[in-house]
Order: sequence, then structure tokens, then C-alpha cells
Amino acid sequence: MFGFCYCGGVKIFCTRTTRAIRNSLLLPSPRPVLLSGIKKGDIFLADVTTQLKNKNITTDIKFGSDSTLLTTITVGETAPGLKSNFSFKVPDQRSCKVELQCLHDYAGISTSIGLTANPIFNFSGVVGTIVLALGTDVSFDTKTGNFTKFSAGLSFTNDNLIASLTLYTYASVNREDTDTGEVHLLVT
Repeated sequence: MFGFCYCGGVKIFCTRTTRAIRNSLLLPSPRPVLLSGIKKGDIFLADVTTQLKNKNITTDIKFGSDSTLLTTITVGETAPGLKSNFSFKVPDQRSCKVELQCLHDYAGISTSIGLTANPIFNFSGVVGTIVLALGTDVSFDTKTGNFTKFSAGLSFTNDNLIASLTLYTYASVNREDTDTGEVHLLVT
């Protein structure tokens, strides 16, 4: 259940679930600031979010109720289809990472690496059309020299059939691999 209410001429979006009440407030200013909160019982948790833009650089800043500051700096279109992100969370020193994305009409890739002493490298990519697509997601831990995640997917679509196949492999801390898979079919 949700609705809008007005407080001092400002529109507030409110949702009410069986366990919590969520409120969001967008403050009108030259730099929009979004205040959002959730009340669970007697506890009220709130976040403050803002976004700053300058040419092709966008900075998202979020102050969390858990006393953290999450900052993401995005540089868009340095070349056609190329976008880069730099993000960090204070006080978590291990959260800093750099991501590079390249999008094309029939392909997209994303790579990221953590800026730590022993980073995890991640690569995701997809190639395809509206009929057939193939994608993968791979993570490599430079500390252990092992792949921690590998997933691959294939999808096929035509007028009578939508089919997809997804395979996952995750390496756990105790070095036991978990292999799973999914197959989805929709026949019309």
C-alpha cells in the first residue's frame, strides 16, 4: 500500500507494509537531495542521497543510517559506448573499486577490480541479438589464484519459444565448488 502526502508544500512518497513504514522526501533545491527512511517498530533508519553533475561526470553520494558514506563517480562516454565508475565506501577500506563498461548494439562488457592489496577481478560480457544471446560472468581472486565464480547463459527467442539455459559455479571458502544450473522454457 502506498500513497503521497504533503508536508509544508513538499510531496512525500509513503509506503506501508506489514512490517515497516517507508518515507521518501525529495527536497527542492538546485542540487536535489533525497531523504528516505524506514521505521521498524520503534527504530527509524534514514538515508540521505544526492547527485552532482558536471558535464559528463556524475557523482552519487549516499549517507547511510549505518554511519557509512558511499560515493560513486561515473565518467560517461569518454569514447563511444565507454563508461567508467569509481566507487568507495567510508569507513570500509576494502570497498574501493574501479569498473569499466563498454556497450555496443550487439555486445556489452564490464570489468571491475577492487583497489586492495589482494583484489578480486570480475569480468562480465554478453553478445547477441534479439533472437540469440550468450553471456558470462567470471570472478578471479588474486590472493588465492582461483576463480571464485563462473556463470554462463544462453537464450533463444522466436515467435513460439523462449528458452534459456544458465550454469553457475561458485567456489566457497572451504574450497568446495557448488555447481548449479537452470533451464527455463516458455512455449506459446
